[in-house]
Amino acid sequence: MKTGDFISDELELLFSKEKELRELFGFFCEDRNKTFQAEYFISNLDPFLFILKINLKPNDDNRKIKEP
Repeated sequence: MKTGDFISDELELLFSKEKELRELFGFFCEDRNKTFQAEYFISNLDPFLFILKINLKPNDDNRKIKEP
């Protein structure tokens, strides 16, 4: 589940946003067996912009194996 994209020219601001979201979604992820995933990217625009992408993914052990 994609939670959101955040864009800023200040990387520290995105670090703070990630920390805030980890705290907000911590209980949700534990309760629903999900993993909070954060990815950082840099744009090729001038000036550079930093991009934070947040996803909530199911844990691998949460997938059911179908038996024949």
